[in-house]
Amino acid sequence: MGYEWNDRLEADYTRYVDGKWFQGLNARDRAGYLKAREQWKRSRDVGNRFRDGMALLRGQTPERGYEKEVRHVTPSGPRVHDVANVRMQEGNEYKAGRVDKEKALPQLKKEEHLLKLGYQINWTVVQGARVDREVLDRFQELNKKWGRQFDVQEVTREQRRLALTIGKHVEKQRRAKEKEARALARAEKERQRKAQQQAVERAKVRAEQNRKMQQFREAAARGRADAPGRVERERKTLDVLKQVARERAASEAERDRVARESAERVLREFPFPVPSQSQERETVEIGERPTPELADAASVEREAADKALKQAREAAREQDAARNAAYERLQEQGRLTEVERLHWLGQGRDPHAAVREPPRHAPPVQGHGRDGQGVTRGQDRTR
Repeated sequence: MGYEWNDRLEADYTRYVDGKWFQGLNARDRAGYLKAREQWKRSRDVGNRFRDGMALLRGQTPERGYEKEVRHVTPSGPRVHDVANVRMQEGNEYKAGRVDKEKALPQLKKEEHLLKLGYQINWTVVQGARVDREVLDRFQELNKKWGRQFDVQEVTREQRRLALTIGKHVEKQRRAKEKEARALARAEKERQRKAQQQAVERAKVRAEQNRKMQQFREAAARGRADAPGRVERERKTLDVLKQVARERAASEAERDRVARESAERVLREFPFPVPSQSQERETVEIGERPTPELADAASVEREAADKALKQAREAAREQDAARNAAYERLQEQGRLTEVERLHWLGQGRDPHAAVREPPRHAPPVQGHGRDGQGVTRGQDRTR
């Protein structure tokens, strides 16, 4: 076998067997079918090359109106001419080898119908090729009946070889053109695929841009719709901040008032002169000591002042706790805005709390000299 059996050959062989069965004939086996198929293929290739070469040698080209494998309809069935010119009503049949009666006689029967229609029929055979006797007799009958309208021509074997060579070159050119056409078709298909892909990419980009633009428009519409409410919320936030500032200022004024009243009450309850630091310093420098009565009065005054400041701090802490509780209620109810929350977190501790602690007194320091005892031995320095 020239080539391996495949599904396509199996389908062709099945059709061949079915056709023989309908005709009541015996079909070949697969090996015989392949052998006959290869012979038919070689015969077909040789016949096509001979046809193409002779058509070129005789000037039967497409430019002059000639076509290959032209099909005609006859009462005996379709007739296909190797080369024909329908406009000039001319049909040509080229036989490169043996002319057997099984094929030639049905063709000649159909030719007679075309002759009646006015066609010029030309048969070309190779000189010395085997032609069945029945076919030759039929040639003579048609020639006598139709004269030059039915013409049988013979060509030499040299002309046959020349025609086959020309036909082989024509076949190569046709295959090259078909290959080029397939390459161009593939390139065009690839170009269309890339263009379609680019179009899809551009469509995606446009869709993304449209989506972003739509989102921007919707956001702008929501912003315009929410603008009055936002302005109202900001106004309420500012009102709350102003109220908090007023409350804070009032609480600070209240703390100052309490501290001032506490100091005045201490002065009224303990009307003793309290020496200033500069006077105490001068007293220490000149070697004077404060009397016990003055020292006791100063300690009592400091205790009273510390007590008053402690009470003021307690009041401030209570006010801070009340304000924090109010903020926490607003936060739980969802009525606390971001500005109020930030203000609450930033002012969680009163900025004046850093200076509410009373100044501590410096520990007593004794001077010392070279022998560990200074000139002012026994004197306290409270600087």
